[in-house]
Amino acid sequence: MAFIAKEKRGDRVYLYKVESYREDGKVKRKKIAYLGVEKTHKDGTVELIPPYKNILDRIILAENVHLGNVLVLNKIAEEIDLANIIDKHSIKGGGLPSGKQLSMLAINYAIDPVSLNQFSSWYEDTALPKITGIPPEKLNKDNLGSAMDGICRDIRNDEGEVTRVVDNTLNISKDLVEKWSELYNIDLDALYYDLTSTYFEGAKCILAKLGYSRDKKKGKVQINIALVVTRNWGFPICSIVYPGNKSDQKTVKDILNIIREQFGIKDCTMVWDRGMVSKANMRRAIRCHQEIICGLKGSEKAIKNVMLDVKLNDLLKDENNMRDLDDGESIYAVSFIKKLYDRRRNIVVYLNTQAQKQAFKKREFKLRSARIKLGKYKKKLERGNYKEIGPVINHVKACVKGVSKFFKITYSKDKIAFDWTEHEDKIEDARKLDGKYCLMSTNLKLGCREIIDAYFEKDDVEKAFRYMKQITKLHPTRCWLENHVRMHVFICYLAYLLSKILEYKLRSSGLNMTAENALREVGKIKQGVLIDPTTESSVVKVARCSDVQKDIISRLGLSGYINSES
Repeated sequence: MAFIAKEKRGDRVYLYKVESYREDGKVKRKKIAYLGVEKTHKDGTVELIPPYKNILDRIILAENVHLGNVLVLNKIAEEIDLANIIDKHSIKGGGLPSGKQLSMLAINYAIDPVSLNQFSSWYEDTALPKITGIPPEKLNKDNLGSAMDGICRDIRNDEGEVTRVVDNTLNISKDLVEKWSELYNIDLDALYYDLTSTYFEGAKCILAKLGYSRDKKKGKVQINIALVVTRNWGFPICSIVYPGNKSDQKTVKDILNIIREQFGIKDCTMVWDRGMVSKANMRRAIRCHQEIICGLKGSEKAIKNVMLDVKLNDLLKDENNMRDLDDGESIYAVSFIKKLYDRRRNIVVYLNTQAQKQAFKKREFKLRSARIKLGKYKKKLERGNYKEIGPVINHVKACVKGVSKFFKITYSKDKIAFDWTEHEDKIEDARKLDGKYCLMSTNLKLGCREIIDAYFEKDDVEKAFRYMKQITKLHPTRCWLENHVRMHVFICYLAYLLSKILEYKLRSSGLNMTAENALREVGKIKQGVLIDPTTESSVVKVARCSDVQKDIISRLGLSGYINSES
């Protein structure tokens, strides 16, 4: 049982929390905690002076900076030798090497992206100056801009016009792939490829063009960004910037050449979406012996006929259930060999019952709405005395917008009027195609489930795009020099690579946590410098970590750094 004991030494009375215990039949006591000193004043009142009161009164907190998140990412950057790999492909010059500066930028992009003007201030508020030995004033806008120019730079003629851009980002990506694929044993046997776009505020960049906007920003110029990631763990292979009007299909030739010739990855399967598919691209894949899994366009007559040939009753069998979805819905699929694009292909037709019900409901609503609008307008024309057919045609088109292919409209010019019939066969075909999709594999040995799994897991590249747009704040893009735009995208790619390595290390150790959540947790770990002005002594202290923070740091093997003091 614990109690308070007093000890008088000289004119002071010391208080301790003590506890009794028995040893060899004798009752002994041990001190558990020191509680302070009792001070008796002249008026008889007694004051308890807490331990270390005088010390705490004079201690000054000189610094209080973010430690956990920057330490974790900096250690990963060092592990993959990021700075040295960048420097290998950078223009040599005086001052701070590009590798260190761009590594710091990548860390910032993964945590809290700021502009080059604000970077020095952000950097100073972290433990990075002590970790790297680089003072904040060295990482100013001019130096960071020069570091970026060392990797991707404009070549200008005598008139100051840009004639070409020297871009070494792919060379850096290639060396990084060689490094992390060996370190973490990441397979390169299947790669996902996709494109996204990011819009601009302004129209000065030569790459910024009007095109198909995935951001739904009509009237905004944009760039297109191609990204290749591994199926295994979703590690990014490379990112490539294209003008905003470059179509998906036209990028395939470049990607096949880059992956096979520049990166030397030949024994792999490329997985891409239906937007990349064309006869020319299929021929390119055949010539370079590239295995492909891809979606096929249901709008093509040949593909549409393939899907119509597969009856719903044949699909909706228990043995064809490939995946369960929400609300009790499922994905059913069958596969067969069929000649397509001049070669025998492994074709998969699958039915998404969730999408099937949604498509049916949406089309039936539009058909019903169109019928009502047409009926009301027809009666209105019969009651009136209209003289021009043009406005009538425009109004009728508006009535059947979205379902016009299901209606045959006939007009009468003698007496301004119209009538319609419905294409029942087309409506029936549409119902048969609701929720149906078609996939193709050039590997005839793959099973139906293998193709389905490979294609549906391509969501990893979509996750990469979401990360780059939301976490690294890729858009809207505000720089306009072509080389700076390319470098902005490249640093987003580096930030994503660091985060994927972090996630890989955590999940490989048994902790199922995303990189964003892990960085959010360890981002709360701060490091302070406590100074005693009377003795001019100082100590570096880390704030007490939560159990979750300790677990993350421990699994990354960084406990010694977080718990250190000097």
